[in-house]
Amino acid sequence: EVAGRRERRRFYVLAVLAVGSFAQSVVWFTFSSVQDSKVLAYYRGRALPGDISKEGLDAQIHLLLNWGAIFGVLGFPLQSWLLTRPGGLRACVRLGLALVALGSLVRLAPTLAWSWSSSSSSSGPSIFPQWAALVCLHAGQILNAFGGPFVMGCVSRLAVVWFPERERVAATAV
Repeated sequence: EVAGRRERRRFYVLAVLAVGSFAQSVVWFTFSSVQDSKVLAYYRGRALPGDISKEGLDAQIHLLLNWGAIFGVLGFPLQSWLLTRPGGLRACVRLGLALVALGSLVRLAPTLAWSWSSSSSSSGPSIFPQWAALVCLHAGQILNAFGGPFVMGCVSRLAVVWFPERERVAATAV
C-alpha cells in the first residue's frame, strides 16, 4: 500500500508541475498576439497612461513579452543553485508556483478595481489610475517571468529523483 501511495503522489506532483508550467506559459504569452484594439478595449476607452502613442503601445507590449527572457536569464542560476540544496526541489516548485500565482493576482488587480468601481453606484474615479494599471501589468509579468525558471526547470530534476530510468523520458515530456 505504501508503494501505491507513493506511485499516486509522484504523478500528482508531476501533474501539479505540468499545470503550473502551463499556467506560467499562458500568463507570459498573454500579450504575444494582442491587437492594439484589444488593448484599447482593456482600457475601456480611458486615456492610455501618459497618452501613449501607437508606437509607445507597441513598445509596452513588446516589453511585457520580453520580461520573460530577461528574468529567465536572471532566475536560472538561482534555480540551479537551489536544486542542488537539500529540499531544493520542493522549494523550487513552491517558489515557482507562488511567483506565478502572485504575478497573476498583481496583473488582475486593476481589472478587478475597474470592475468594482464601474459596478458601484458612485461615479468617482477608479481606485487604480491608468499609470498604476500599467505598473501592475509590468510587475505581474516580472513576477511571472521570474517564476518561469522554477516551474520549467524542475521537471528534469523531478524525473531523476522520483521516476525510474525507464519512465524519465515520459515524465519529462509531460
